[in-house]
Amino acid sequence: MIQIDVLLDIASRSYISATTGCWLWLGHLDRNGYGKYWIAGRHDYSHRVAYERALGAIPTGLHIDHLCRNRRCANPLHLEAVTTRENTLRSPVAPSAINARLTECGHGHPFDETNTIVEKRGDGRTQRRCRTCLLSRLRDKYRLRNEHKGGG
Repeated sequence: MIQIDVLLDIASRSYISATTGCWLWLGHLDRNGYGKYWIAGRHDYSHRVAYERALGAIPTGLHIDHLCRNRRCANPLHLEAVTTRENTLRSPVAPSAINARLTECGHGHPFDETNTIVEKRGDGRTQRRCRTCLLSRLRDKYRLRNEHKGGG
């Protein structure tokens, strides 16, 4: 059920952009640029309140992603409940998202099925490694070790 009173209040405290449709929060922003809204005796994020009033409860374990990429926006039509991973991968600036979009390693070798090694890290996350570069480093290491043994 849409709770129009709170939505109207949020909209009235926002600048509504004619070009983007964003509801740009004019009230207090936290240090990361998200709007803060006073409701039920406590502060909450304006975009979360708008989402819940327009679309219902945020499912457990999900976060609200700004599809417009604007943290100040509280327009429920610009918001979507997603997993933390999805939210991060959609980011244009998060290092993990940038790395996930790479199609080749720093030396220009493709990240494809035959040239990519996916390793599990100690923290449970995964990382991609270039098979060509890894083999090249191992060959160099082996060559240097043999040169050192032969020269000593």
